[in-house]
Amino acid sequence: MHPAIGPITAMLYDGVLAPQAWTQGLQALSDQLDAHAFHQVAIRRDDQSLESVVAAVSSAPPPPDKLIEFENHYAALDVRTPVLQGLREGQLMLDHEHFSRATFERAPIYAEFLASVDMRHTAALPLRDGEHTRDFLGFMRHADQRPYGARERNLLIQITPHLVRAHRLRWSAAELAT
Repeated sequence: MHPAIGPITAMLYDGVLAPQAWTQGLQALSDQLDAHAFHQVAIRRDDQSLESVVAAVSSAPPPPDKLIEFENHYAALDVRTPVLQGLREGQLMLDHEHFSRATFERAPIYAEFLASVDMRHTAALPLRDGEHTRDFLGFMRHADQRPYGARERNLLIQITPHLVRAHRLRWSAAELAT
């Protein structure tokens, strides 16, 4: 077992009732993955539109105009979404295993949007299949970093059941609170 799993898992479960702990757990996981940023996205089942986007960048908060730009223009063009939509809850997608170099060079999400914020490779997974939305989590690396490899895959495979379970508990707790 990866040594960081225990502390990260504890933060994720603490995050069921404490949103800051959830974010800290995701940041700690992002650090272990040598990722620059992570984002959570909820996509509506009925029309495939974004219901919410939450992003965090390791060095500074993401510029709000970039989140708006993603939501209003690039989300609908994101070639990663159909791949993720085809996965079961908790299945892992490493983008370099699904897309060719040409996709990275030509697809607007990579060539325009992610390039504008100095990011490229994504590791992502569906977190929750809800009645009205599907929730996804992604970790992105700087453009000059290598794609995710065996070490990162192993870490994500080990922690994914905890990510999915803690996220489901967070969702249930929020529903009970309303």
